[in-house]
Amino acid sequence: MAPPEFHAAPPPPGGLDPVVRFPLRLKVLLALALAGLCLMLSLSALLPTLVIEHFDRQEERRMHADTLRVGQALSSELASLSTYVANWSTWDDTYAYVHRPTRAYQTSNLVPSSFEAGRLNLLVFLDRRGRVVTARAYDLAAHRPVPAATLTREVLRGPRPLLMPRGETDTRQGVVTLPSGAWLLAARPILTSAGGGPAAGTLIMGRQLTPALLGDLKRDARLSLQVEPAAPGPGAPGGVLVRARDAARLEGRTLVRDLAGRPSLALVVG
Repeated sequence: MAPPEFHAAPPPPGGLDPVVRFPLRLKVLLALALAGLCLMLSLSALLPTLVIEHFDRQEERRMHADTLRVGQALSSELASLSTYVANWSTWDDTYAYVHRPTRAYQTSNLVPSSFEAGRLNLLVFLDRRGRVVTARAYDLAAHRPVPAATLTREVLRGPRPLLMPRGETDTRQGVVTLPSGAWLLAARPILTSAGGGPAAGTLIMGRQLTPALLGDLKRDARLSLQVEPAAPGPGAPGGVLVRARDAARLEGRTLVRDLAGRPSLALVVG
């Protein structure tokens, strides 16, 4: 049996195939939809750069500013401590006391209110030979005097050479690490109220970098502030390094100087 035969339909008049024609409105809608799709794809590709990276830069700038502010607050704390030492060391009563200690001076001046007013944890009077005349220590958190002998030995066996002023106009201040922790220390020669000499000795005052003091320095409850030994590597005191603490947080670091002007500790702001 022969296979069936198939016959093609006759072409339209003119010999051309039929063409599907779309209305103009449909063409416009399709073009708009395609443009919108391209725009969405472009925005999704650029979003990390335009938004997320901008947010990261903002956070980095904010952390840099916060860390710089904390470093400046520490410098101001040291300056205020040195000023408080000056108020006591350039004073006829202190000058006379170091030459001849009296109970009247002690009961009038070496009292809790003096430590509270100056936020002091340590006060040491030395004579011109460097011998201890009087030493007092105070716990600001407990609001009471504490034994001063151990702490005084820490100071005089450690940074003592750097604490001793080399002239009547010399002052010393810096951050040091003692067995008892990190301290702000300042020292000045003991002179008369007119600033005259010769110096009767040296007056040393100290503030410990306690959690309460660190809280005062950061001044922002949302931040954390820690003190760490200065790690070897690049960086100069006063500079700020911002880096990622983890995938979600940044931290800022700034180095502070010791009594010799060397990097001593790092303030870590998070």
